[in-house]
Amino acid sequence: MPEPLSQLVPEVMTHLQRDIKEKREVLKNGWREVIGEDLSTWSRPVWVSEGELLVEVDSTTVMDVLRYKADQIMEKVNEIMEDGRITSVRFRLGG
Repeated sequence: MPEPLSQLVPEVMTHLQRDIKEKREVLKNGWREVIGEDLSTWSRPVWVSEGELLVEVDSTTVMDVLRYKADQIMEKVNEIMEDGRITSVRFRLGG
């Protein structure tokens, strides 16, 4: 007899949350490699969802530089993320 949906949903959600957390850690740990030592001081990856990477930056100057490098950022992130494909990068001012 199949398991009830009420038992499967929590298991699936737990697995998805763990997967998201692991991807976030991989990205966080590799961020310096992705954008370089200097820029990593003033920016941080926040999350990845549906192919979009959200990056928080400390100033509009850093945001402008990273926007210019968006294609390079996507390429390098996709190299370090085993199964995630980043197709866009969005920046927000924070910090």
